[in-house]
Amino acid sequence: MFRFSIFFRFHGFRYSTLSSSIDSNRKPHLLLVDYLMDSLQFSKQDAISISTKSKVTRLKSTINSDLVVNIFKTYGLDLSQIRQIVSSVPKILTCKPNKTLEPKIRVFHELGLSGSDLVSFIQNSPNIMWSGLDTKIMPCLQLLRQVLGSDEIVIQVMNNRTRRLFFTNNFMERLSTNVLLLQKFGLLNERIVMFVLNNPNKLIVDPTLLESKLSYVEEKLGISRESPIFIHALTAVLWYTDSEIERKMQNFRSFGWSDSDIALLFRGQPYCLTMSEANMRNKLNFYMKDLGYTPSYLMTCHAFFTLSLDKRVIPRNAMLKILREKKLVSSDKPSLITIATYNESKFLEFLRGFEDDVPCLRKTYLDSVKSKAPNSIGACSDSPSSSDFMAFAISTLSSTIDPNRKPHLLLVDYLMDSLQFSKKDAISISTKAKLTHLKSTINSDLVLNIFKTYGLNLSQIRQIVSSVPKILTCKPNKTLEPKIRFFHELGLSGSDLVSFIKNNPRILWTGLHTKIIPCFGLLREVLGSDEIVIQVMNNRTRRLFFTNNFMERLWTNVLLLQNFGLSNERITMFILDNPNKITVDPNRLESRLSYVQEKLGISRDSPTFIHALTAVLWYTDSEIERKIQNFRSFGWSDSDIALLFMIRPYCLKMSEANIVEFLHEGSWLYDFVLDKLHVFLHV
Repeated sequence: MFRFSIFFRFHGFRYSTLSSSIDSNRKPHLLLVDYLMDSLQFSKQDAISISTKSKVTRLKSTINSDLVVNIFKTYGLDLSQIRQIVSSVPKILTCKPNKTLEPKIRVFHELGLSGSDLVSFIQNSPNIMWSGLDTKIMPCLQLLRQVLGSDEIVIQVMNNRTRRLFFTNNFMERLSTNVLLLQKFGLLNERIVMFVLNNPNKLIVDPTLLESKLSYVEEKLGISRESPIFIHALTAVLWYTDSEIERKMQNFRSFGWSDSDIALLFRGQPYCLTMSEANMRNKLNFYMKDLGYTPSYLMTCHAFFTLSLDKRVIPRNAMLKILREKKLVSSDKPSLITIATYNESKFLEFLRGFEDDVPCLRKTYLDSVKSKAPNSIGACSDSPSSSDFMAFAISTLSSTIDPNRKPHLLLVDYLMDSLQFSKKDAISISTKAKLTHLKSTINSDLVLNIFKTYGLNLSQIRQIVSSVPKILTCKPNKTLEPKIRFFHELGLSGSDLVSFIKNNPRILWTGLHTKIIPCFGLLREVLGSDEIVIQVMNNRTRRLFFTNNFMERLWTNVLLLQNFGLSNERITMFILDNPNKITVDPNRLESRLSYVQEKLGISRDSPTFIHALTAVLWYTDSEIERKIQNFRSFGWSDSDIALLFMIRPYCLKMSEANIVEFLHEGSWLYDFVLDKLHVFLHV
């Protein structure tokens, strides 16, 4: 029988097929909302929300969906876990249970993914369910295991935000080439594994670039390949050109640093190289001109270059000056570097000791930090500031924390006591987190209070901790609160904020001022509104927004599309569909624009132009020509093929095997399809 599903999936037609034999009491065509409520016990509100997100309103076969659910049960998932998967990936109910789903679940289960780990993996990597098992997944897993040495590390890398790279066509070739390159350079396997674990996308860099950067770190920066810092220096310079690094070094020279001084600094703190030139100049100006520090002193205190001037160093220096003027501390102890590296709670405790002599000292400090904070996107007047939060958190903790509480607590006990998880769930979360003890329950309580401050209830906090248990160990004031405040002011609150954190867990460990704010600002300028920015950020390709070349590529390609004559609405649609397209090589994008208009004959003014561009972007001319030749071999003329592609450009995304299969099995298809297309043209 001709397989309608293959053809209609690519062409967007919706026709009814013959009913299969199913339970006489079950409707063969059931609203997805009803199925979610009846079979998975979702509330009506949640079911409607999931159905809207999935853009699927009806199920062609409830039998198919029941089989999908039963596969998950077979592999040990309970109803709650299945609901989590369906809520995140509702499309999974329509996949082929035995052909698409079960073989992949079996492979991941054998790899060591089960229970909540399997749920998280599917939620984080939904498109893996539609990747070829034998053509991509198995070869990729085998290669990763060969490089990394164990299934445990493979799983850890696969859960990295760059996981989608593992199923691109050039990944395995690049990975093999670059691993051999690192081995020949003399790096130990342990260093190579660390390099991969830190951020796997580095290993698919152009081998020529990688080789040049290996030499640069050793020869130009003078860091031995045997030094523990070598991998970090390589990471820091990898995405910068020699001329960009030279400009950064020139900034230091302009403040009187010798090349040997600069080299010593970079050996101690190679990530200084990742500072922007403006940030670098501001810090050098403050430390050397305002404070009178010398290069030799700053080389020994390189932590200064990793701290925020406005939110950390300048406000704390002001407090230190007050204490010195009042002769409450000596002229040299404590030093600025000492108190600048205190965490926020320790510094506030330090100030508390002087409040008898200087009333309101802490308030003065908190106000100065607040006044230095940059205006965030979409500022909300009633959202708590960092200083408001600290006052709230400390006062709340003093009244809510049990004085008999152990400072060092098993994570399982903390999850049960503070978040009311069952023992089974707490053990599962602790296992996933690879964390058994909390060094400080105070720290974790502060994390919970941040979420409460921003309006989340216990159920919502439990969802976050269940997905990202590591969040309990992050620095509340330095890492977590500024980002939560930023997202809150952007318009994310309640369940939306919960979903955003679950979908983007690593964003909480991404630099706020170095990456997140610049990235959001650029996306808003291109897309026009915060709402669309958030929509794009929730796309599966969101990790691209924090790669070093993203903003440069985005600007270049947007200008290219504008110069080609596409409206901003079309450009926004192009980005929304799949944001990774906008970071494609500009030369490739330009050639594909010409191909769609000149070879396929689709005008840039046509509503289908963007869809055609999307369809051809990742294919070469020869690959498309082979697909076209398949149609010709069944009697289609070039004008017939052009007409088909003009109306349904996603036909170009079908594999050659699928094209031949439905053309061979559907001999009636030629006249039928063209008749339908002519109807579409004249509607």
